[in-house]
Amino acid sequence: MGVIALALYAIAPAVVTNLAGGTSKGGTTAITAGGTGIVTTAGPTTSSTNTAGPVGGAESTSATTTPFTSTGQTSSNGSTGFTQTTPTTPRPQIAVKMLPAVFNTTSLPAKVQLRLILTNNGTATGLVDVNGTEVEVPPGGSIEVNLTVTATSAGKGYAVAVINGTPLVLNYTVYYYTPVLMAEPVKINVTRVPSLTVVNITVVNLGNYTGRIGNITIPPGGRAVVQAEMNITAAGRYSLKIGGVSVEVDVVYLKTGYSVVEVASVEEAVPGERIPVGFLLENSGNATETLIVNGTSIVLPPGWRAWANYTVAAYSKRQVSLEINGTEWVWTLNVSMISVNAILKIAGLYVNPSTNPQQVVQSSNSTIPYTWVVWTNATRRTVALEINGAIYLLAPGQRLLINGTLQAAFNAWNTVALTVNGTTFSAQIYVQLTPPTLDVQSINGLSFTDNRAYTYYVSCSGTPIGTVSTHVTFEGMSGTVTYSGNTITFSGTLTISSSFTGTVTMAYSGSSTNGVGEVTVQTNLNVYGYNIKTITVAFSGGTVTQVLVNGYPTSNQCAYSLIPIPPFMYEEPPRGYINAVSFASQLAGLFYKDPGDNIVEAYYNGQYVVLQDAAGHQMIYAGTSMSGPLSITIYGSITQT
Repeated sequence: MGVIALALYAIAPAVVTNLAGGTSKGGTTAITAGGTGIVTTAGPTTSSTNTAGPVGGAESTSATTTPFTSTGQTSSNGSTGFTQTTPTTPRPQIAVKMLPAVFNTTSLPAKVQLRLILTNNGTATGLVDVNGTEVEVPPGGSIEVNLTVTATSAGKGYAVAVINGTPLVLNYTVYYYTPVLMAEPVKINVTRVPSLTVVNITVVNLGNYTGRIGNITIPPGGRAVVQAEMNITAAGRYSLKIGGVSVEVDVVYLKTGYSVVEVASVEEAVPGERIPVGFLLENSGNATETLIVNGTSIVLPPGWRAWANYTVAAYSKRQVSLEINGTEWVWTLNVSMISVNAILKIAGLYVNPSTNPQQVVQSSNSTIPYTWVVWTNATRRTVALEINGAIYLLAPGQRLLINGTLQAAFNAWNTVALTVNGTTFSAQIYVQLTPPTLDVQSINGLSFTDNRAYTYYVSCSGTPIGTVSTHVTFEGMSGTVTYSGNTITFSGTLTISSSFTGTVTMAYSGSSTNGVGEVTVQTNLNVYGYNIKTITVAFSGGTVTQVLVNGYPTSNQCAYSLIPIPPFMYEEPPRGYINAVSFASQLAGLFYKDPGDNIVEAYYNGQYVVLQDAAGHQMIYAGTSMSGPLSITIYGSITQT
């Protein structure tokens, strides 16, 4: 029986364990790898051949023994066998074959078994020593020997088996199947910290075997989204493990925020004028902000700006508001108000409707002119003013004059108003009637008619008339008066009536210088048988100094009682600047003859002077004339100032 020794060694990258060797009974057969065969002699002649080749598509190995032919031994290097001269005896002929060695594993290192088939093609039982264990192979039989190898990596590997001291290379292949799970980096945005946030993590299987994370299966080349919960306390990078897979999560803290600025495109505005107002909205955070501005949605990415534009009516301290996301923003309009100012000039006085809207003025005319002085406080722009339907453009620093006329009610409050751009300026004017002032430059003469009759009682005695006691009525007088230097010359007619004279019209004439003069009446009276032709009365001022009847002095007062001596005979009308009422009163006073002629009331009604005497007669004076029971025409130069 032949003996076969088999040993197995580890060759990197594979490690071989549990090495096996073998022996045979009745002789020794050596098997080696890499050649076509090895021939040895030990007892009966045998031969053995070891051939290395693919195992299961990889490599296979076999060994063969041959009969001995002689008892001697001849060897030659490189020969294919041994020839013996001894007679043929039964011998084992062992063939070694390795089964295909292709292994699949899902873990490394991995234990793999190499399977060797020992076949005895001889005529005697053979013994093989496998790692100290003898394996007996009967003639024509086969024995499988399993050798365990530890593979530490995938791919091709090999081990070496030593049979009777001769190494035999055993090749094998390991296919490693495993999932390779990798998580893609994750970036998430949060708007609140700290926060508990669910993160979606994409896991990719880069391996060749299906992997699992929890109850999620990921095939080779596949990907799946796995959710994980993170407790985020701040922005930054976090490292997580999910199902044994590491993942980096970058957390960006998105803080929303916005700012609003009110911007008026004009610096000055007239109250009530509609002006544009803009609101500049800016996203001051690092997250997109959606703003609902007065019901309109505006989306602002980080750093973006947007305008919200409106028009509003301008007025002092005007507040404007904007509702943003339910919050009301309020500003005071940053626009200078252009104020329109107006002052009324009337009757030489200035009336400010804003500070002192009431004023008493004096006027001699019911038609009173006035002027509104209008200006603004604008410093940069020309202002359009609408006044009484007309448009005026007023530049900064300019003044506008608006003229008008007040038809005044005297001794009453009158309203004077001006409306500018819808704003009314109003003043209350109390018009106190004042007589006009006259400039009496010159009076050359007068013509007059005085029809104011009055009756007086005459009681007298003396020569040449004698004793008279009766009532005389002065019916009136008329005439002309001229002035030359200090001399007054006058003439006219007068009419009287009495019971003893009847109605008589007499002519008179005379003159005075510096108030001293005389008047002569031409008459044809027969009083109690006495015929009167002339009556001359001398006077000094208003005092009678002498009376002549028919040229003879007399003390009989009846004579001059018939002849009035009014002041116009010795006084001149006033001259220079004088109040119209005073002038009219003094003018009427020149014709005073009786207490009934005394002026008891004089006033100016806005158009003319009204005079009333004690007897109730009313006269009207205007310009250079007086009308009424006493009518006067003035010849001269009189103007009203």
